[in-house]
Amino acid sequence: MGPANKQSTFLISNPCGTFGYIDPDYLNAGYLTQKSDVYSFGVVLFEVLCGRLTRVPKYKDKREFLVTLVKIHWGRNTLDKIIFSHLSQINRGSLLTFTSIAYQCLMSPNERPRMTKVVEQLHKALDNQLVSSSSRIRVYVLLFYIDVKAFINQLFIYYNYFSQIINYIQIY
Repeated sequence: MGPANKQSTFLISNPCGTFGYIDPDYLNAGYLTQKSDVYSFGVVLFEVLCGRLTRVPKYKDKREFLVTLVKIHWGRNTLDKIIFSHLSQINRGSLLTFTSIAYQCLMSPNERPRMTKVVEQLHKALDNQLVSSSSRIRVYVLLFYIDVKAFINQLFIYYNYFSQIINYIQIY
């Protein structure tokens, strides 16, 4: 691994990690890249959006892994069936931007965005939410904005943490 602005850095190792978060290409080929982190981050975004863990072992079907469920519903254009029901006040444009970038994170490595693009799109989703709000709801949205901003910052901290772990693995 290396700096975020370098596209071709990778690490070859024996795949390890938590099922549901592991980049399938890393699992199959043993190549760990920055795009592997983007995949895991996309999984976390869908966990938040759907209000469930990436893996629910009690299910022994397509519901066990969130990514499988997301891909099925994305293909059928029924993603709203698995989105956390308490997100009903989210603006349609914000939701579309959020789900679109989250789904791009789950694509093949060549199609995945860079982390800077993911953050940019999350900010765009947040801006869409703020612009569409009526003046009566603006106070609630502002509070939501503060929470979401803290959430985005926390996600970025997790991303940096994952990067440090990968760098540690590379050293040893």
